[in-house]
Amino acid sequence: MRFLFILLLVIFYGSCVVAEEANGKSKGPEKIERVPTVITCSGPLNVDYNNNIAILNNDVFVEDKYGNIRADKIKLIFNKDKKKIERIEAFGNVEINQEDKIATCEEAVFIMESRIVVLTGDPVVKRGTDTIAGEKITFYIDENRMVCEPGAKLIIFPKRDKDSSEISIF
Repeated sequence: MRFLFILLLVIFYGSCVVAEEANGKSKGPEKIERVPTVITCSGPLNVDYNNNIAILNNDVFVEDKYGNIRADKIKLIFNKDKKKIERIEAFGNVEINQEDKIATCEEAVFIMESRIVVLTGDPVVKRGTDTIAGEKITFYIDENRMVCEPGAKLIIFPKRDKDSSEISIF
């Protein structure tokens, strides 16, 4: 579950900002390649420069090297002075995918500075057949922890050890 938590957080954070990665081994300083996050929508894109907000509507799709996010609507809130995204809010039929992990909910909020992600509206996180659900799932990225409240439900399917007849979930 901890592995699922870490990887899910990487997709949230990675989908919200432009990722940077070292490119190859070179003599002297490392060259940094800027990898874009691409966000598309079939509806209008509304940008309010006075309030530092951009709203993408209808079939919004975020494509990033860490994974993908789909939602009916995504609202980006910018910090004008720092020229960074402060907060991302995804609404309606939110689906977050990364490799074999998927999270679904009605609303996802990504708070960039504090690195917190909150899923509400029947949130469910799955990895293979393992599932966690509750009314609200909060990920604290820097603290490497997750809180699912209230009414948390965790479903774990045991894995059979190849060298033993014992069944283990660890």
